[in-house]
Amino acid sequence: MRTILILIAVSILGGAAAAADVVLRPAEVAAHKQRMVDAEGHQYDLFESLQANALPTTAKAADKLVRLLAKEQGYWEKGGLDDATALARRNLAAAREVSTAAKAGKLDEARAAFAEVQATCVACHELHPENRLIIGR
Repeated sequence: MRTILILIAVSILGGAAAAADVVLRPAEVAAHKQRMVDAEGHQYDLFESLQANALPTTAKAADKLVRLLAKEQGYWEKGGLDDATALARRNLAAAREVSTAAKAGKLDEARAAFAEVQATCVACHELHPENRLIIGR
């Protein structure tokens, strides 16, 4: 009965999880929340380094963000939310592009890729996918 109610609620909220029986542990949710805090700091570092035309610093900050975003992609995949997973993939790809462009000395390309990082972050946050996850105890 509980499973049926959860499936109905998830469907009403805008899309059932790909694997509705996937339950995330509270520790996984807490790690996700900490990654979001850390991501904000890395994005600020990227913004500052791009403003200063400091490509080596940009590459280092982008590499930190890439490591974090790879974990985020896994989190949304495990949660079974296709829309959040697709945005996480785009976000990770854009962060990798920032790093690659910065290492190649291509400031304009790094800036364009950073704009995509920001856009995919905003798009995911506007979805509020965390409200559709099933959290265990």
